[in-house]
Amino acid sequence: MAMKIQFIGTGGAFDVAFGNSAAIVEHDGLRVLLDCGHSVFPELVRKGLVDTLDAVLLTHLHDDHAGSLSTLIFYYNLVLKKGKLQLIVPSCSFQAELEEYLTHSLRKPQERMQFVDIGNYPFIEPIDTFGHHVDGMQTWAYVFKSLRSCFVYSGDNGRPDLLFEKIRLMGHTGATVFHDICFTAGVSAHAYYKDLMGFQQDFKIWGYHCDAHLNPDDNTIPLVFHQPSFVG
Repeated sequence: MAMKIQFIGTGGAFDVAFGNSAAIVEHDGLRVLLDCGHSVFPELVRKGLVDTLDAVLLTHLHDDHAGSLSTLIFYYNLVLKKGKLQLIVPSCSFQAELEEYLTHSLRKPQERMQFVDIGNYPFIEPIDTFGHHVDGMQTWAYVFKSLRSCFVYSGDNGRPDLLFEKIRLMGHTGATVFHDICFTAGVSAHAYYKDLMGFQQDFKIWGYHCDAHLNPDDNTIPLVFHQPSFVG
């Protein structure tokens, strides 16, 4: 079965019209939700997708990436009665951060959900991007691999040079990269579009986490929002 990605939203924290950036990756019948910001759960319900999820994987713990996770866990467990939703974790330290985050709303998180080490999902490789979005904050990018395709999901990343270097070192030159994109120069938390354009020679890059209406005329990075096969 071919691997595919379907975006639930393509906007940043303040791009209300586009929804928080999140996606479902499907591989060999498994469906993994990438990020679960505050607008994501309602959209999953509207599209009838909650019941199709097998696991959730987060890039970091900002509200536009994790804000409705507790609601999703409750819904999966109490309304759908599907048991404990699996949360894939790329490291023990990030699991501890995530458990503390969920404790404020779930009280005892592991009564409602289950942490699963990313090693149990061999088609996913984590890329540590600590501090590349906000100083001192743990963030992650992820590589998704199948026999026929390979793509990377950046999360929020203000240092595309470091991310692309790591992708090359992992042997994934030529991969499709879904990268957050910013149309304003000098924003350290996200990748400026002109900086991303410099990597197009070696990678197929798609921009997301933006207001697509602000797309500059000279931007050569195609936006996920404009591609029907990604947004469904």
